[in-house]
Amino acid sequence: MKCYILDENKKAVLATSEEWALFFELDNRKVARDDGVNGYDVSTVFLGIDHNYNPEGPPLLFETMVFGTGGLDDVCCVRCSTWEQAEAQHAKVLQMVKDGRIEEVEDTPLDLDNPPYAPVAPEDMWTGRVAQIYIPFGFDNHGRKT
Repeated sequence: MKCYILDENKKAVLATSEEWALFFELDNRKVARDDGVNGYDVSTVFLGIDHNYNPEGPPLLFETMVFGTGGLDDVCCVRCSTWEQAEAQHAKVLQMVKDGRIEEVEDTPLDLDNPPYAPVAPEDMWTGRVAQIYIPFGFDNHGRKT
């Protein structure tokens, strides 16, 4: 498992598991968050662990998720490699939610510059329950109480 942290310029750099754990305890990993948009919350965070399960291609270190505001159900998840891509990905997904096109988020390329785009099927989605091991006080990666 490759671990990453963000440097002072928000660039991902390889880190030891100890550096990663300390970074996650002390740093803000939130890229963007918009709550209550047409009944959904949109959250983009730095994961710090490569979620590209294909041995080729860049690491997928940022995740944008859409949640229903009525509970902890994950609606969809998309991932990318850089802070800049994560900002663009968040804006694109947010606009799709605002336009009522939530069902298209996982099926539509996000038109990011140099897009490593990884849609995640709901049955394969990392729900955040595992994150309780690393993230204290019962919160998942997107800051939701679990």
